Amino acid sequence: MIIHKTVTVGRPSDVAFKLFADQIGAWWPSHTHSFIEGGNATCHLEPKVGGRLFERNPEGKEYTIGEVTAYEPGKLVAFSWNHEAGKGTTQVEVRFTAEGDHTRIDLKHFGWENLSEPKMAEGYDSGWDTVLGYFLVAANENK
Repeated sequence: MIIHKTVTVGRPSDVAFKLFADQIGAWWPSHTHSFIEGGNATCHLEPKVGGRLFERNPEGKEYTIGEVTAYEPGKLVAFSWNHEAGKGTTQVEVRFTAEGDHTRIDLKHFGWENLSEPKMAEGYDSGWDTVLGYFLVAANENK
């Protein structure tokens, strides 16, 4: 199974990429989508291949969600996604395609067969809808 989501924002691809990847903590809904209990963590992405995608709460507790596997500003960011309780690792790829003064963003989340519980994909399918909804709000507010 591959989860594939597409959204379009009224921003150039370099701006959409920067908001999605470099400013992920400004829009990621950690109050509903966090690996750290309490909902007060901030998501961070280290902007380089081999960097971490991780959360940190105000007390300094961290959870590493995954490792950046591709980082091409304005075009592509990809990372592994570590599933809690040792259930395995999947991959997320986010491509940014310029379409005039808009950008189409294609998110693919795949590798579910690597998990001890592949059915987890069902929850992530709707979860990405929610997460991308927050991204769209941030992209439209920060014009």
